[in-house]
Amino acid sequence: MSSIYENSSDYLNDFNNYREYLEALHSEDDRIYWLKSQRKNTKKDYEDYLKLYPNGFYRKFAQDEIDEIIHLKQEKIENEKETWRLVCQEDTAEDYKKYLRLYPKGMYRSKARKILQKIKLKEKELAIQQKKELAIQKEKDTWDIVCKNNTAKYYEKYLKYYPNGIYTNEAKRKIDKFIELEELINWNNNLPNNLNDIESIENLNLSSKNIDFLPKSISLFKKLKKLNLNNNNLRELPDSIGKLKNLEEIYLLKNNIKILPDTFSNLKNLKILAYSNGNIPYWINQLKKIHTLTLSNCSIKEIPNIIYKLENLRQLDLSNNKIEYISNTISNLQNLKYLRITDNKLMALPKSLSQLEELESLIITNNFIKKLPKETLWADYIYAPKNNFSLVDILKYKIIYGVHGFVV
Repeated sequence: MSSIYENSSDYLNDFNNYREYLEALHSEDDRIYWLKSQRKNTKKDYEDYLKLYPNGFYRKFAQDEIDEIIHLKQEKIENEKETWRLVCQEDTAEDYKKYLRLYPKGMYRSKARKILQKIKLKEKELAIQQKKELAIQKEKDTWDIVCKNNTAKYYEKYLKYYPNGIYTNEAKRKIDKFIELEELINWNNNLPNNLNDIESIENLNLSSKNIDFLPKSISLFKKLKKLNLNNNNLRELPDSIGKLKNLEEIYLLKNNIKILPDTFSNLKNLKILAYSNGNIPYWINQLKKIHTLTLSNCSIKEIPNIIYKLENLRQLDLSNNKIEYISNTISNLQNLKYLRITDNKLMALPKSLSQLEELESLIITNNFIKKLPKETLWADYIYAPKNNFSLVDILKYKIIYGVHGFVV
């Protein structure tokens, strides 16, 4: 097979032309790929270009673009970091939303969304809390109005609007007290139906009302000073009686109260106690302010020592008991002015009565006394019918000793 080239120079020329052709062809591919890389303008595309054309015509341009992209990316990262720092510093929902608008694919987008979610949850909780606080305040304002009027009608109205309210139990207790008060109101038509007015009452007369129980609501009479329960059918008193801190006088005669509640000893301002048909309480000496004491029909045979400790006592009535003996300790009652021991079983009086220098009246009707000690005859008034005095003694007391107030 013969060669198409007649000599070697022709072959070399063709070879050089072909090489130029290949280079030109390669150069065209280089240009096309470069244009493609430019259109995409990403670091990866420029890097792909350099891999494919490490000595390409545009290699320097490609490296410059890569460096620029790296620089811009780093600058963008720094800007985003600074923006995020400021957002975190302000820490508001609006700032986090703004960040997400600026950097929808930012490096902190996940954190921003989580924080936004927490903020929204807090705002929702805060709104609920504020609504709850407003409702509570409204209920408190309503309760203030209810308490100001302080009537059963208002408490019932409160329960209608707030069946499970803050003050529901208190409202129910108040209504219960009004129910109890109905009995007291029935016994005394002059009583108001407003608790505020009831609390201001100082004098309550419930004597001879055929009462067989005293309601706990008696404690509502917070300013009560005088309570008259004489001549009823009471068998006991409620413990709440001890809450009447201002009580000064209480009358319990002609009832069937055998034992006074221990809370009675809380009545530290009590000055007058009239009590019958029961046991004398062991704590009575704690009532230091008592100056007038009646203990009739208590079946005592002698005066309890605790009575002698009531040093402020001015009047003492122990009638209708079974007292046979009076201790000389009675001389402790230095302020005593009036002593009544009628209808007992006294055989004699102690000489220590003479030490009661304030004593003005001595009432000893219906006992078994035969003689009075000379020391007792200074009293202004001695009332002693139904005893065993002889006529001689009577004349002696009146004429010799000059006891003009001596009555037999």
